[in-house]
Amino acid sequence: MLNDFSKLNGAFYIGDWIPWLAFLDLHGCVRKMKALEEKFDHLFDFVYDGHKANREAAKSLEPRDMVGLLVELMDDPSLDVKPTYDSVKGFTQAETQHYGMLQKNFVRRFLEGKLVNIDVKGQSFELIPFGSGRRMCPGYSLALKMLMCGLANMLHGFNWSLPCNMKIQDLSMEEDFGISTPRKVPLVAVLEPRLPRHLYQQP
Repeated sequence: MLNDFSKLNGAFYIGDWIPWLAFLDLHGCVRKMKALEEKFDHLFDFVYDGHKANREAAKSLEPRDMVGLLVELMDDPSLDVKPTYDSVKGFTQAETQHYGMLQKNFVRRFLEGKLVNIDVKGQSFELIPFGSGRRMCPGYSLALKMLMCGLANMLHGFNWSLPCNMKIQDLSMEEDFGISTPRKVPLVAVLEPRLPRHLYQQP
C-alpha cells in the first residue's frame, strides 16, 4: 500500500496539466487512488476497532502506542476540542506513509561511511526529504528516533538472510519512478527469531 501510495504521488496525471481532461482519467490515477483509499480505510478501521475493544475490556488500561493515545483523546470529556475519527485517521495515515517512505530510503543513502559529518538540518542532500530552512519538516528529530528504534529492534530480534542462496552481488539496485525513488525489484529477506519465543509476545 505504501509502494502504491508513493507511485501515485509521483505519477503523471494529465488532469493537473489539462484540467478539462481530468474527468476522463486517462491513466486511471483517480480510480487507483480511490481503491487505495478504501484499503487504507479498512486497515485503520481494523486497527482502531481493536484498540477500542481492548480499552473497553480493561477500563484502566494505559495506552501503549500512538493509536491508543489518540483513541483515548477522542473520548476525553475534559477536552474543549476533541479530535474526530476522521481527523485521527488522517493524522495516523500521514505519519504511517511518512515513516514508511523514510524507512525505505534511509539505509542505502548512507552506505560506505557517508553518515559521517551529515548535517540533518538540510545542508546535506542525503537528507533532503526533510526539507531545509524555515519550512523544513518539524518532525525530523522524532522521525530519526523512531526509525533508529524500529531498525534496532528488528536487528536485535531476528537473524536476516537472503533467500535461495542469493548473494549480495545479485541484488538489483535499479530504482523505479516515484516520489521516493523506490526499488525497481523489491528486496526479499528471510528472517528467523533469535530470541526466546516468549519475548515476542505482548504481556
